[in-house]
Amino acid sequence: MKYGSDQTVARDLNVEMVLQLLKEKHMSSSDLAKRMHLSKPGLTKIMNEMIENHLVVFTEEEHLLKNNVGRKKTLYKINPNAGMVGVINFAPTHVKIVFSDLEGGTIDEVDIPNQEFIDEKTLNEITQTIDLLRSKHESNQRALLSVCIAAPGKINSSTQEIFQSPKFKPAQHIKLKDYFKKHLNVHVSLKNDINLWLLGEREQGYIDSSIEDAILVHIDTGIGGAILNKGKIVEGEQGFAGEFGLMKTFDRFGNIVYYDSICSTNSIKNQIAYYKTIGEITNIKDGFRTSDVIEAFEQQDPLVQTVVIESAKNIGILISNLYNVFDCKHIYISGRVRGFKDKYLDEVKLFLGKQSSEIELKYATCGDEAISFGARSVAIDQAFKVLIENRKRGNGNKN
Repeated sequence: MKYGSDQTVARDLNVEMVLQLLKEKHMSSSDLAKRMHLSKPGLTKIMNEMIENHLVVFTEEEHLLKNNVGRKKTLYKINPNAGMVGVINFAPTHVKIVFSDLEGGTIDEVDIPNQEFIDEKTLNEITQTIDLLRSKHESNQRALLSVCIAAPGKINSSTQEIFQSPKFKPAQHIKLKDYFKKHLNVHVSLKNDINLWLLGEREQGYIDSSIEDAILVHIDTGIGGAILNKGKIVEGEQGFAGEFGLMKTFDRFGNIVYYDSICSTNSIKNQIAYYKTIGEITNIKDGFRTSDVIEAFEQQDPLVQTVVIESAKNIGILISNLYNVFDCKHIYISGRVRGFKDKYLDEVKLFLGKQSSEIELKYATCGDEAISFGARSVAIDQAFKVLIENRKRGNGNKN
C-alpha cells in the first residue's frame, strides 16, 4: 500500500487510507500511525478532522491481557451512519436490492421475483423501489452516496456498458449505468457479477485475505469466471477477462466445442434430453429442471451419472489448463453445479491426476449472496471517495 505523509497536500490520500484500513477492522491510533508510517501528531490531526466531518467515531472493545484479564480499549471505526450505499444484484431469476451502511451492515433489502429477463418496465420498478427505500432511510446526516450494479455478461470496463448479456436483451438499447445515474443522481458502478462473487468470497473471509491469487470457475446455465491477481480482480483490456465458457475443447466425438456447450447445467440438461429421444434409459421425466438432474444424480441414475461425470472430466481439463497458464493453485467452483456435491468435485480431481496435489480445488462457500457482498464492497469504496470529495467542497456528507 502507499504510505501517507504529514504534509497537507497528502491529507486527502491519508483520509482515504484511514477509511480503507478501518474497513478491514477497528484500530487504535497507534496501530493506524504504524500502518500508515505517520507521526502520532500527524495522525491525531487527521483523525480529529475526520471526527469533525462525522467520517469516524470512537468505539470501546474488550481486549484480553496476558493474564486473561479484560480491558477496554478505545479504537476508531468508520461512522456507519456517515452515508448509505446501494446494491442492485441482477441474480439469475430475481433482482435483489440492498441498502447498507458504511460498515457493511444491512439497512434494508427487497427482492423483485421472476426476473429472468430485464426490460424497461423492470428498470422502472427498480428505481421506484430504491426511491421508496431512500424516503424510508435517508436523512440529512445519512444520504445515499453510491450504488453498485452487479450484472451477468460482458461489461466493457472503459465505457461501463453491457457489451453482451442475454438477460438484458429486451433492454439492450438502454445504457444501464447512465439510466440509474440519471434517475438516482448518485455515483453508479457497473460490474460483472462473477468478478463480484470472487471479491465477495474474499471480503467475507471465505477466501483467506493472505491469498492474493485465485481463480473462480462459475458453472451454471453458462460458464464464466473471475481471476484474482495480487489482490485485484483482472478485468482485461476491455473488461471481458474470465469468460472461460468461450474456451474450446473436444467433445466425446472429437468435435471442437465451447465449454459452455458441454459443461454448463443447461448443456447437461440438453444432453440428457437428447439421449432420451434416442431411447437411452433414464428415470428422469420430460420437462425436467436442473434440480431434477441433481436429484437423479444423487439417486445414481445411470444416464445422468454418465453425462455429469463426462462434464466433470472436461472441467478437469479446463482447470488443468488454467493452472498451467496462470500458475495459480487456489481455484474455486461456484454455481448450481455445486448441487452435485463431492462426487462431482472428486471426478474433477480424478482427472487432474498428479496436479490434484498441487491445486487447492474447492467449492465456493457462498451462493448468489457473494455477488451482493462484492458489490457492497465496491459501493463502499466509492462512497469513501464521494465523502472525501464532499469534504473538499465543504459539503459535509451531502451529495
